[in-house]
Amino acid sequence: MINHKKFIFYNVVFITTSPDYIIHNLGIFSTLKLAKDKIVFSKKLPGYRDFTLENFKIIRYQILCPQSLKKSQIKFLYHLYSDVDCDEYSEYKDFGYYYYKSILNRDLKWIINHTIYGKRNKESFDFEILEVDSNNNIWNEGFDLMDDNEKLIKNEFVNR
Repeated sequence: MINHKKFIFYNVVFITTSPDYIIHNLGIFSTLKLAKDKIVFSKKLPGYRDFTLENFKIIRYQILCPQSLKKSQIKFLYHLYSDVDCDEYSEYKDFGYYYYKSILNRDLKWIINHTIYGKRNKESFDFEILEVDSNNNIWNEGFDLMDDNEKLIKNEFVNR
């Protein structure tokens, strides 16, 4: 039988609603110091440096995992809903972090069968595997905001 423990980790996210709604998951870390270091690193990158520290959030989570856990992978359950008329996501919901896929699947089944949101939005639930204490993610080079001309061109292309 596997001994279990509660593992505390820190998720670093970047959130802004202006000029566009943006949320970037910058990583999960085993210590608060590593999470803060990630914010210091990201704040120097293109895109992020144009925003204040208030746009960076550290969220503390706790999950059940094996007693022997050192560094590992965490599964992140979420739902993305996109409007049929555009290619951008119009709704994003975070449903939690898991070590065990069996617990993730159990909770997902419960969400779909017992919540109004789950019953209305059965499609587009997914999970992403995240490495604990990894600095390798797609946002390590920063990002560019689209200007109004780029948005017009993108919308014209999508609406053809």
